Amino acid sequence: MYATVTQPLTFEEFLAWDDGSGRQFELLDGIPVPLSEPNANHEDLIQRLCAYLENHCQENDLPYVSRQSKQVRLKTAPGEKEKSRKADIVIFARVEWQRMKTISSSAAAYIPPPGIIEVVSNNWKDDYLTKLAEYEDLGVF
Repeated sequence: MYATVTQPLTFEEFLAWDDGSGRQFELLDGIPVPLSEPNANHEDLIQRLCAYLENHCQENDLPYVSRQSKQVRLKTAPGEKEKSRKADIVIFARVEWQRMKTISSSAAAYIPPPGIIEVVSNNWKDDYLTKLAEYEDLGVF
């Protein structure tokens, strides 16, 4: 049996929501939208990039940590339903990551992170146009 959404969710409600299917979702206008599963090459590249970034930050004592497949809360105007994207790699400020480790909420970018990386896939128009504009709107470049 799968849970269904009967009314739009907030970002926090979405992070706690589980439909029981094991699928990954993004939040669009308060409604969970399922994501297609990435292929193996896509996943391998994300894993290598994330490991490289993590090592680079540690070796150079940079105040950042990189994490894979984290939700990023998008900017919404007053009265709009909330939205999020599940980014391939999110670069968090180390201080923000440490703060998240002290709370029981899901590890997600509640505030705009210093960096986001999307590995372009078959839906390249979405990656190049829509997601880029959404991330720029957050002030992430």
